[in-house]
Amino acid sequence: PPEGGYKQTAESKAQKLKDDKATSQPIRELDMVLTRLCASVPVDIMPGASDPSGVFLPQQPFHHCLLPSANTYSTFRTVTNPYAFRPGSVEDGS
Repeated sequence: PPEGGYKQTAESKAQKLKDDKATSQPIRELDMVLTRLCASVPVDIMPGASDPSGVFLPQQPFHHCLLPSANTYSTFRTVTNPYAFRPGSVEDGS
């Protein structure tokens, strides 16, 4: 390995792959739940304090590649935090 570097072993590569899969599983499950919801109702999703978004306000919307299946629906919107809306109203987002 390079001086001061780290040579990744087959075991550490396998462990990293396993960790990455375990980390991304909840996001994939959320994507599937949101996809089912978006098939019948409008859904706006806003990042919270412990979500993978910036720490400065306004927090930016989740990137579209994070929830790819839900993003195929026009009824799905990722929004900033804070976010202004009127409960009970449905707007087209334009």
